[in-house]
Amino acid sequence: MQCLKQVPFIVNEDEVEKNGEQAVVADPLVSRYLRDHQKDGVRFMFSRLRERKGVILADEMGLGKSIQAIVTAMALMKQSKTLTQNTVKKCLVVVPSSLVNNWKSEFAKWFKTGRIPVITVKCPSDVVCYSSSYSTYPFLVISYELALSYVEKLIPIRFDLLICDEGHRLKNINGKLRSALDSLTIPRRLLLTGTPIQNDIEELFSLLDFVRPTHSQFALLTDNYVLFCAASPLQRRVLTAIADHIQGDPFVLIGFMRKAANHPALLFKALSESKNEASFLCFRFPGATRVGYSSLLFSYPKDFGSAAVRIEDSGKLSVFVEMMTAFQKLGECAVVVSNSTKTLDMLSALCTSLGLHVLRLDGSTPVVDRQKLVNHFNTTKDPKNVFLLSTKAGGVGLNLIGASRLVLFDSDWNPALDQQAMARIWRDGQTRACHIYRLVTALCLLKCSTLSGTILRIKGTIDEKILHRQIKKTGLTSIINFNDQSC
Repeated sequence: MQCLKQVPFIVNEDEVEKNGEQAVVADPLVSRYLRDHQKDGVRFMFSRLRERKGVILADEMGLGKSIQAIVTAMALMKQSKTLTQNTVKKCLVVVPSSLVNNWKSEFAKWFKTGRIPVITVKCPSDVVCYSSSYSTYPFLVISYELALSYVEKLIPIRFDLLICDEGHRLKNINGKLRSALDSLTIPRRLLLTGTPIQNDIEELFSLLDFVRPTHSQFALLTDNYVLFCAASPLQRRVLTAIADHIQGDPFVLIGFMRKAANHPALLFKALSESKNEASFLCFRFPGATRVGYSSLLFSYPKDFGSAAVRIEDSGKLSVFVEMMTAFQKLGECAVVVSNSTKTLDMLSALCTSLGLHVLRLDGSTPVVDRQKLVNHFNTTKDPKNVFLLSTKAGGVGLNLIGASRLVLFDSDWNPALDQQAMARIWRDGQTRACHIYRLVTALCLLKCSTLSGTILRIKGTIDEKILHRQIKKTGLTSIINFNDQSC
């Protein structure tokens, strides 16, 4: 029977070809069974870990992450004698408790006859035994739970490599387990996980921060918040009246609802601007009968006037006032963005009443004055300054790094416009962490009269509908991959 010659697996092949570096050969008894994707993984991990750079191996489940990690560790331990500054002598393997025996079996499977001795920790004495058996036991396998319990006994041992299986367990950057493993100060760190992101991108940053703790450039520069503001009783009545009594063009209804979601006074003023309100409404909005118009106006208090904008009549406005007060206490000035100039008028009057200095840029602002406003805002950095910005007029090109807080008072159907507006404070030259707040009027329960009596039903607002549509559009954009092979 003819024997095929086994080709050595050189883990630093690129460095050998480019720089004439001495070849580092993986264990031939194991590497002969590695698949191509596993060899690629070993090369990548070796190149990073030898330079004391952390690694996350995020292959999907079932693709052999464990054997890739073992082969890489062995290459660093046994095959890199000439690379003394990068040689790994001791490796700590931390795994879920259910996988401790599985890892021991992996070593036994690939390195038969016990030529790679491994200690698995079951009690503190096992850690003591390992520390006194330097040359005999290069690997220590321990569960996350025992690593947390015995961390004080692990600290004195000088490990050169840390391997964490199911590494997503370290996603909580402030967790006790994370702090315990950080205290070991092991220079090379390798995380194995099939799910590096489970809920949000901050989890990925947390894992990156663990494997490369000195590289803060991976940190998120912005925090984005969606604040659901409970609709006021007046907003509930007005929104219900619009839905139940105003018929006709859907775009008209949307306009009504958006005004009421910001503040009912905005809609009241729009309906009261005509001398003959009922005729005006019917002319402008076919299907809006006098009965429907009357029902809508009856939802307002008898003494309600559009000029009297009460904070408590809008859930958004109530939250907005609290935010402005908090920003002043923090010494932070803010940018406030809205689609509607009428809303900006309302916010301008409110901010002035709060003792804030208002700077405003919208479509009516002369072009020659716009940069002057921006420069003044960025240079003074007065916490009492608030910059009111129209979404479309100021959504592109402006640099408002004088603020680190941005409030998106209302949203646009087009998510790109909101993203452009939100990027005004998160730009080159910004030295502070930025916080962006999107306000959404939320409506949970409404009373409905039926033949069987009065019931409660769940109903969302136009703000919530716009937010849902934005999420859908953004998700569609994210799955489109424009690459060199695109049509």
